[in-house]
Amino acid sequence: MSELSPLAWRLRRCLLSIERERIQLAEIWSCFLSSAPELLTAGDRRRRLRRALDELEHASWLSLPDDPLAWEPRDPPLPRRIDVLPPSERARRLGTARAEPWVPQLAWAADVELTQAQLDDLLRINRWVVEEAAEAVIVPPRERSLQLFGAGQEDRLHDLAATELFGLHRLSWELLCCAPVPPPFVWSAVGQGATLLVVSGHETFASVRRALVDAPSTAVGLVAHGAGPYFASSVQFARTLDRTIDRILYYGDLDAVDLETARRADRRAVAAELPPVEPAAPLFDLLVRHGTPSPATPLPIEQVRSLTAWLPAEARDPVTRLLVGGRRLAQEWVGYELLVRERVWETLGCPDRPAAR
Repeated sequence: MSELSPLAWRLRRCLLSIERERIQLAEIWSCFLSSAPELLTAGDRRRRLRRALDELEHASWLSLPDDPLAWEPRDPPLPRRIDVLPPSERARRLGTARAEPWVPQLAWAADVELTQAQLDDLLRINRWVVEEAAEAVIVPPRERSLQLFGAGQEDRLHDLAATELFGLHRLSWELLCCAPVPPPFVWSAVGQGATLLVVSGHETFASVRRALVDAPSTAVGLVAHGAGPYFASSVQFARTLDRTIDRILYYGDLDAVDLETARRADRRAVAAELPPVEPAAPLFDLLVRHGTPSPATPLPIEQVRSLTAWLPAEARDPVTRLLVGGRRLAQEWVGYELLVRERVWETLGCPDRPAAR
């Protein structure tokens, strides 16, 4: 077992499939991008590759060169080649957990391959289960993380939760007496309806809220500020609101970032037994009709089709042409004056509009 992020894990699997110990940088890039095609046009793809390689070295899956000349002198530097460690060498570098006195809930740790860092973490957890778990109350993970690992380690449990140490018959929030807390979002009541409208940008949030507050009536009950990609993590906060939410609508930029945010938020909402996150169709319709595109990085058609599948059917073709052609539309084109002129409150959140899935 390796304590790896999902991206590093996929990269490891591809590198091992080459079945050769020494692998050149061109092959590393090929494995990396085939493992994460969504990063093909990402501006930080070089930094993310370096981070994944560092993870794999830390977990003793590969060895990075010591010679400075064996690195590309760019930011960040990347190795011109790596050496995949053979099983015997990796076993030498890994700790063993077989001799430890594990509690029944952690007995599995004696039979899996662990790095020394993983072994140390599990031993701390094992000691806590023995000494304190029986009287523990449910707390957020960062509080428990400080109790387990000490100062500066408040994110440690969240990091572990992204690895294979967590899962069925492994570590769990229940074992650690933790309850993950969704980050909050700013929201405002605008009506009596059971529809929550989430707006990505704060200035557009202010304009939409103003238009709906001043409207004679609206099917939207709450307007929230999604804060860009943050909304994918905060969507579950909707469960804590003081009224029933029957629908969640989302409006943001027509670009890769906000569309991917919407898709991730939709998956997390459904997993949390919330209503699905739907596109705020009247607002996107106004954006397509009245917005002026600006330049952006062209996206591969496969990625665009995946992103636009979340949109209403009538918007998919124009938005596909937009993104493939290297353009984007900023949400701010749908401003307060346009919202009032188009009387958007008459269509936004209306129950007769089917949910887009």
